[in-house]
Amino acid sequence: MSGLCKVCNAQINTEEVNPRCASCRKYYHTTCAGLKEENWSARSEGYRANWKCRGCASVVNGSKGNNDDSSSLQSVKNIIRSELQSFKQDLTEIKNTQDSLMQKITDLTALVEAKEKRIVELEGRIEALSENAVSKDQQIHDLVVRLVNLEQYSRKNSLEISNVEVSDNFSDVDAVIKLSAKLNVKIGSNDIEVMHRIPTRTRGAIPSILVKFFDRKARDALLSARKSCKNLKNSDIDSDSPDPNRRIYINESMSSYYKQLMWKAKQRAKEKGYEYVWFAGGKLLVRKNGVRGKNGEPLFPATVIITEADLLEKLI
Repeated sequence: MSGLCKVCNAQINTEEVNPRCASCRKYYHTTCAGLKEENWSARSEGYRANWKCRGCASVVNGSKGNNDDSSSLQSVKNIIRSELQSFKQDLTEIKNTQDSLMQKITDLTALVEAKEKRIVELEGRIEALSENAVSKDQQIHDLVVRLVNLEQYSRKNSLEISNVEVSDNFSDVDAVIKLSAKLNVKIGSNDIEVMHRIPTRTRGAIPSILVKFFDRKARDALLSARKSCKNLKNSDIDSDSPDPNRRIYINESMSSYYKQLMWKAKQRAKEKGYEYVWFAGGKLLVRKNGVRGKNGEPLFPATVIITEADLLEKLI
């Protein structure tokens, strides 16, 4: 049988061992196929049966290349798809974490707002309690002042006479009458309501005499007269006194509260440079100094002290 060569289109004996493409099934002269006859004849039957012409071989190789490219592209797609899936999972986890954090922030914000509201309420209560405490303190202060004034007022008819020696030759009533006569004040035993010695804790000290008159005028007369005779002595009462030159003092009767307050006032006055501390008219008074202006009035007015708080607030 004969056929045509795919390259030169010349007659070719198909029964001879000529190359035939396994793909396109066309015949080729050995030389037209680019082969050497001796080499082709030496090839095995299996090789010759699977031989492909250059055209078909290039198509197969191209198809194989395309398959390789497709495989590589698919591999890249798979990698990208895997990375995207992992990225989506990460995004989901991040979103879940963000949602959890936002919820915690919301809860914390609500808690802080509740605490702030509670703080405002407590501050309001504290302020109200503070105002109430100030009011109570003022009420207590006012009550203390009233009690102090009432106690001191109960002594409005009383005097306290210090350094009068105890004598067997005359009574304390006689001593007061003699002092009154020395001051040119007429006082009799019928003017005296109560009289007694005030106990003292100091050993050897002479107990003062507390005198309460029926009439305040008698007390005021003695207080006024003492200013004209500031040098009263025991010899004015008893010529046989063992200590005739001992000074005698006549003062308003002070409650124990005012006696303690006066002692503290003297300490405070000394610290702060106040020169005068005295008790007059039922009041404890303090003055910076005795400097007077051109009109003769003191430059520094007397300060009334009623409580210990006054010492801290007024003596500065």
